[in-house]
Amino acid sequence: MLLEEILRAGGQRGIREFRADVLASNGGMLRLLAHHTDVAWRRTLQGIAEISFRRRSPLGVTDVDAMQR
Repeated sequence: MLLEEILRAGGQRGIREFRADVLASNGGMLRLLAHHTDVAWRRTLQGIAEISFRRRSPLGVTDVDAMQR
């Protein structure tokens, strides 16, 4: 999936947080982001949802755990 490739490539380059502007009426994309990423925040203005998200951590692994390795 393209989203996974973008998240993986960004992670390899040290990018941990991403931002997207999505039409608020684009339920499919909003569900995709909610299901496959950790959404840090979201706000909607004038029909545009601005979303900040990170790659979902493997089950039980936090950023602190990853930094200690």
